[in-house]
Amino acid sequence: MKFYSRIYFPLVMILAAILCFYRIGVRNVSEWDEAHNGINAFEMLKNGDYINLYFGGQPDTWNAKPPLLTWMIALSYKLVGFNETALRLPVAICCILFFAYFFKLVERFAGSTKALFTCLLLFSCKAILGWHMALNGDYDVPLLLFLTASIYHYVQFIDEGKSRGIYLAAIFTGLAFYTKGPAAFMCAPGLLLYTAFRGKAGFLFRNYRAWLSLLIFFMIAGSWVLLLTLYGKTFDNSFYGSKNNIETMFVYDTYQRMTSDNFEPWQKSDADHWYLFHALDATMNLWNYVFYLVAAVGLYTLWRNKKNALTFFSTLSGRLVLLAVCILLPYALLLTFAKTKHAWYIAPAFGFIAFITVEGIMYMSQRWSPFKWMIAALFAFTFLRHLHYLHTLPADMHTVLNKNNPVFQRHATVVATYIPQHMVLYFNWLNLNFSRTEDANEIIRNKNIPLIVEKEKLQALPQNNIQSLGCFDHFCMIMVPGS
Repeated sequence: MKFYSRIYFPLVMILAAILCFYRIGVRNVSEWDEAHNGINAFEMLKNGDYINLYFGGQPDTWNAKPPLLTWMIALSYKLVGFNETALRLPVAICCILFFAYFFKLVERFAGSTKALFTCLLLFSCKAILGWHMALNGDYDVPLLLFLTASIYHYVQFIDEGKSRGIYLAAIFTGLAFYTKGPAAFMCAPGLLLYTAFRGKAGFLFRNYRAWLSLLIFFMIAGSWVLLLTLYGKTFDNSFYGSKNNIETMFVYDTYQRMTSDNFEPWQKSDADHWYLFHALDATMNLWNYVFYLVAAVGLYTLWRNKKNALTFFSTLSGRLVLLAVCILLPYALLLTFAKTKHAWYIAPAFGFIAFITVEGIMYMSQRWSPFKWMIAALFAFTFLRHLHYLHTLPADMHTVLNKNNPVFQRHATVVATYIPQHMVLYFNWLNLNFSRTEDANEIIRNKNIPLIVEKEKLQALPQNNIQSLGCFDHFCMIMVPGS
């Protein structure tokens, strides 16, 4: 058994790398956040301003997050070139590092076998390897990495008294702030709750290292505020009506996101009391139902054996269950009553949900042997289902635009009826000029240049003398030959 346990960590790293890099350079760029991040990084390289984000040649008044991810994507562009691989490479690396930290966290408490099974569960669903997470160039996986690393080192300090742990926790929380601003604080209530349950509150608040580490965090976070104060752009007209990025990040992108009914008017904003269930249903690939079963069995068992509950939570595995519950409950409660919410907002809790599920599976398998075979069959199904999902993610936009590179190189201009952000990013990568025409009949008066038309508008155009260059997403690329 010791021999096998030594290969579990390398196996997890290999699987994480394969799944993170699978088709990384051919999947369509996602509209909105991923495309927006790619444009921010592209314009950062072009204008040389590494403090302010730009979009369309103007200061970006919509995205006010600190620029760590943008810096990473810009560096990736420099190393790899302007393409989908470069856009997603920083997030893929962060995802692999997350699995390294999370494996070691579970291993520290519960052993390498449970660490392996927990990671395998996460490999078989969209919780981490899903849209807006590891598959896209978005903020949430880097945030997940830094918060997980912070939790790992904080627990080293609280449970083992390792002084460097609290300093590393502060540094990683600072990096989380540089990634997604105030979202870096989301795990703090859970960590304080865990500290209290462990009877270490006095140790924490009387320890000078804890206060010094808090100072280190505020120095890191404050450095960004200072940079914006010294070099940040001010706005006369902005997306939110704010005057600068500091106001946008703290007032609009944080407070109003949590409290305003119309922060995202295109989506229903309310206190969704079933938020956690909806988020798990969208991401866990049937494992959410096992989690509910485990939670029910666990609560019943603890109620039946109240005298042994404290004994369980004093064991290493029990302490990790306690940590998981402490992280999950405040997180879920806060997001349940927030006005704006998405499934990926709860990303830092997904790993702990997976561990609770694995802990319960192993407990029930010891008491009813057939259960482990049922779980093995479920894993085979969910893993194959998830592989199919990864394999069938759309790549038509990548295929059509790259196939027509020779056409773009001859003309260096494109006319379109509508230009979404992910298309703008491709045009930037290809160094194309582009313009928009509202009238589809007007667009076909352009001869011998690539034209992009929405599919429903294309159907209303006369089909004679139109050359199709391929279709993707909701668009078709055409050319009207002319003399």
